[in-house]
Amino acid sequence: MLLAPFTLTDTPARHRVSRHDKSRRVPAWLLAWAAIGILATCLVPGLRGGELTGLSVPFWLIAAPLINIAWLNRSRRPALLNGLRAVTKARRTTDHRRVRQA
Repeated sequence: MLLAPFTLTDTPARHRVSRHDKSRRVPAWLLAWAAIGILATCLVPGLRGGELTGLSVPFWLIAAPLINIAWLNRSRRPALLNGLRAVTKARRTTDHRRVRQA
């Protein structure tokens, strides 16, 4: 078995992560893959799967790019959920005010 020697550097490298890091953005080709896959599956009945292929083709046309998009956006999920909670809380308070005024 081949093993690489374990070494540590004297000073740890500091990585500065920017909010607009290109590695965390969803590539345009991935969005196009998902959109074209959805359109192709809707417009071409043979791509929807059948006895011979099962759901393999729809998976690679639709589910695989959507899973990749969800994985690339995983760091945005908590902020998105907090924003949705704030919006629903604001709607509930305005709905309660309307009911009280009526």
